Amino acid sequence: MNKSDLINKLADVVSTKHEAEQVIELMVSTIKQTLSENQRVVISGFGSFNVLVRKAKRARNPKTGKIMTIMPHKTVKFKPAKELIKDITKQQREGELW
Repeated sequence: MNKSDLINKLADVVSTKHEAEQVIELMVSTIKQTLSENQRVVISGFGSFNVLVRKAKRARNPKTGKIMTIMPHKTVKFKPAKELIKDITKQQREGELW
């Protein structure tokens, strides 16, 4: 499922596809803004997004074999809620996943 699929699905509930797109855009921009402020985003029953800071590390360039330093950087981590994991594994056990 991609963004446009999500908008179409949400358009079934709200009055127009345009409103659905606005809702998705607002949700995504709010999550981005909150994460850029180094705050956690929790969506109950779905999961949480956290900003992690990766430490600097030494690594080898596979092409040249030269050792280089990768600078510290931020990344986003998603941790699924127990409810989401339970629902997915339930579908897998019932054979609905494949």
